[in-house]
Amino acid sequence: MSNNQNNQNKQNTPPEFLTLSQAAARLESNGKRPSTCTLWRWARHGCRGVRLEYLRMGKQIYVTPEALTAFGAALAAVDRPLSPSKPYTSPYRSTIVSPRSAERRAREIGAAEDFLRAEGVIR
Repeated sequence: MSNNQNNQNKQNTPPEFLTLSQAAARLESNGKRPSTCTLWRWARHGCRGVRLEYLRMGKQIYVTPEALTAFGAALAAVDRPLSPSKPYTSPYRSTIVSPRSAERRAREIGAAEDFLRAEGVIR
């Protein structure tokens, strides 16, 4: 078969559509797979600013294997490198997020307990 005929056959091949359940099964790793609700959330709301491309036909939601691959690649592209020397800056917050010290944690717990006592929630 010539290259031209091969390209025409690829163009005439309909795209493969997967239900969210089928897509979740394709993403299975080490006996674990994401729930269909997770894939729905990725499609509707996204993850780290990246949305999974989907198609709705009636009541059914479909994705393509190419959309799953593109979603994974886009997530990898926005993933932050692991660097213990730099504090983590969330893409959703303008402030630097750093772990609380034991002293700060104790102060915040004390303040919360004082508030709950004042409101009559605890004694």
